[in-house]
Amino acid sequence: MLNIINESSEEEVNAKNNVALKLTTFVYDQLCKFNPKEMKGHAIYVILFEYFKKHIMGIMNPASCADVISIIKRIKETRIRRRYNDVTSS
Repeated sequence: MLNIINESSEEEVNAKNNVALKLTTFVYDQLCKFNPKEMKGHAIYVILFEYFKKHIMGIMNPASCADVISIIKRIKETRIRRRYNDVTSS
């Protein structure tokens, strides 16, 4: 599922009408952008993080939060590079 997120733009995700892909993309984006300030926000972040680890990463089974963050950063950097290349080649 991570490869699909990595290879798809926001428009492609919305056009595919795939609920699982939309949910995965939402959780991924929230983990990348969400910066909780209050206890309630931290609780939501932990729930999203656990969902991401268990249901999206699955087989990869990261050992720690740092492993997941590393994987997310790698995917995010790849998406940024791909978008940059798309813009510069247009």
